[in-house]
Amino acid sequence: MQNIFSNLHQFHFIRPWWWLAIIPLFFLISFYKKQSQKNHAWEQVCDSHLLPYLLKNQFSSQSNRWLWILYLLSFILVFALAGPTWRYTLTPIYQKKINRVVVMDLSNNTLATDLPPSRLVRERYKLRDLLQKVREGEIGLVVYAGEAYTVSPLTSDAKTIASMVEQLTPNIMPIQGNNLSSGLKLASKLFKGANQSQGNIIVLSAGMIDSSSITLAKQLATKGFTTSVLGIGASKKVPLKDPQGHFMHNNKGEILFSQYHANTLASLADAGDGIYLPFSNDNADITQLLQQNKVQNFSQSSKAKLATKQWKDEGFWFVLLALPLVLLSFRRKIIKQITG
Repeated sequence: MQNIFSNLHQFHFIRPWWWLAIIPLFFLISFYKKQSQKNHAWEQVCDSHLLPYLLKNQFSSQSNRWLWILYLLSFILVFALAGPTWRYTLTPIYQKKINRVVVMDLSNNTLATDLPPSRLVRERYKLRDLLQKVREGEIGLVVYAGEAYTVSPLTSDAKTIASMVEQLTPNIMPIQGNNLSSGLKLASKLFKGANQSQGNIIVLSAGMIDSSSITLAKQLATKGFTTSVLGIGASKKVPLKDPQGHFMHNNKGEILFSQYHANTLASLADAGDGIYLPFSNDNADITQLLQQNKVQNFSQSSKAKLATKQWKDEGFWFVLLALPLVLLSFRRKIIKQITG
């Protein structure tokens, strides 16, 4: 019963609905009073030596006394079940959260056909697979070309993001280019906007990675945001075609080519304390990517250690108080008096 008087102003019940159990107890007490009144009326008009025969099926005054004890016992137990409390404890908990932001390349490089029918189609397949396999934490989506844009902030509803995948094409990007660093910056802003101090960035790209992106990935890793890369492409140089199948040209009229840059993609992942995985025709790359992110996440203490305030249930003190009454109530002599 420690500190009950000093914390009396905090006294309340954790489970107050248990007090509803007191209602049938009141009915029993009411019935008992009526029965006692009947017994008292017979005692006034009959000789005492005749009462045991007339009140054979009635309660004796001694059994009535023990019934009151049982009522008191019931009241104490209901009081205990209601969860009386006047103090709280700080309980440490661990929250398992793995938050990710996918940074998706929507530059013209995705129109290359080295992965038939195109890198773009395969990239969207991989994104759908990733969204389907995510089971914990939140996920967001950023697309980039010349600039980066948010498709979805961090959310636990991956199905909503999946419903937008089909509309992701280079045509929706206002500016063409290969500005991955803007995508990484926007990903870190999504984490910070969601009050997350750690997270995994997953880059889907086949483009050439510039030095500024590699430097930024390294800086983000020191802040708790790792960068992993899933390469979308094959290791050969291919001409770029528009959605209508026509070759794309630069300002000089030369055909544009795209080449898969595995080395720079690996350098980006290495700088970001993540992993680089080449495209695979099955889901092995997605499975390994998510599993590796999970291992990194926990090895870098992404379990958020929290302290939650919980009211301490003090009902057990009142159960201890009721134990002597329980022992008395179940004595054979008392049971016999009540039932006899």
